[in-house]
Amino acid sequence: MKRKLFINITMCMVMLLSVSCGQQHDAEHIVKEFMKENMKDAAAMSSLDFDRMDSTRLINDSIITSIRAHAGESGIYKTEISYGNGKSGKGKKLFILRARYRVDDVDWCDTYYLDADLKRVVAFKTN
Repeated sequence: MKRKLFINITMCMVMLLSVSCGQQHDAEHIVKEFMKENMKDAAAMSSLDFDRMDSTRLINDSIITSIRAHAGESGIYKTEISYGNGKSGKGKKLFILRARYRVDDVDWCDTYYLDADLKRVVAFKTN
């Protein structure tokens, strides 16, 4: 009985781990594409690394609007940034992914907010 329980728990943990790894990969791909489309010179970027993805329900539409208003201040992104459509809404889950990279010998760290479906970046900020 204990052996069967142990095997079931182990299988559940493996399945959960594989799902979360897939989501991490999807989020990284979305952020890479966003950076490629919206950076002034994406080819100048090097050594791109990502932290583990997390989630939040604390970001609402007014916070997203504020974050978007300050997004271009770093100077490495275009002034007209293309975000995915849609609103977060109060209490809606967003995924958070932090990216660390280098442009022209300067280290950067940005935080990207992705929709709950992992289809688009809804906002980002330079840390």
